[in-house]
Amino acid sequence: MLIDAPELDSRAWEARHRAGEVPSVWPYGLDGIARHHPTRLWRPGQRYPYGRMSGDAACDRLALGIAWHERTSIRRLLLRRSVPFACGVIWLTDEYEELRLLKRVLYRSALRRAQFLWVLSRAQLGPLRSIVGKDVPIHHLCFGIDTDFFDPSLSAAEPPIEPVVLSLGNDRDRDIPTLLEAFAQIRRAVPAARMVLQTSRVDVARGHAGVTCVTQVSHSDLRDLYKQCSLVMIATRPNLHVSGMTAILEAAAMECPVVITTSPGMEDYLPESVTGVPGADNVTQLAELAVRLLLEPERARMVGAKSRQWVVENRTTVRMADELSSLIERAREA
Repeated sequence: MLIDAPELDSRAWEARHRAGEVPSVWPYGLDGIARHHPTRLWRPGQRYPYGRMSGDAACDRLALGIAWHERTSIRRLLLRRSVPFACGVIWLTDEYEELRLLKRVLYRSALRRAQFLWVLSRAQLGPLRSIVGKDVPIHHLCFGIDTDFFDPSLSAAEPPIEPVVLSLGNDRDRDIPTLLEAFAQIRRAVPAARMVLQTSRVDVARGHAGVTCVTQVSHSDLRDLYKQCSLVMIATRPNLHVSGMTAILEAAAMECPVVITTSPGMEDYLPESVTGVPGADNVTQLAELAVRLLLEPERARMVGAKSRQWVVENRTTVRMADELSSLIERAREA
């Protein structure tokens, strides 16, 4: 098994994991596949193997290549047509109609050769089927996080004295204007509230009272931010890939209550104790849910504790890797 995650320096990632700086031994917890299948991680700069794999007596040929997502892997998938592979599809279902015709053709051509594809949102199943046709198996795989890393007991940070709302995420479907409008309403009800907004677009919060922007945050610093906030609030535009799923699961694992606008497929990532707000337009309902949690800290603590329990039981990298390994086994037997 060869895992293709070229956008990350996996060797450096492993070293940082040993130092306690990042979650999971390999990016996305894909090291868990090695519990079931002889596996190695392809690294940038290495010759991409397409025949025999040396150094692994249990797997003397490349039985299957695994690409975590479609963006960085598309060129290799097209050039190495003899390599059997499976691939995750993260963004294509939202972006496909916006792509130029040639790029659409390239994606469709590459992905139709897959042994199987997976998506992280049920809402992507139909749209992806319309792109690749009926012959490629497509599966829904639930994303997971490293709950051993995102554990409140590992952070020395102190809980906030005054109410703090944390929001984070940089993908294009984050709805920052809705978020800031909701926070303005929160401030009218809870004047002491402040917001920490992690975003690459720091200019968006200019002129908004009580909002502090941060750009890049390390995983260990992020763990502290979760510990130092009263709740996490996220607003997203309509999308199919469940923008915000990682933040939801990390915050919940850190026993931090979450307030979020929902999108199709998000039901698989909301802890049972969390209520999502339908649609991105209901600013008032988003603000009201947050205010209720800020004014009732005991209730917020109960929501946070239940949320962690749900994530630990249902949405870990271990469980995700086990499910992906089962899909690999099914593909081999087909």
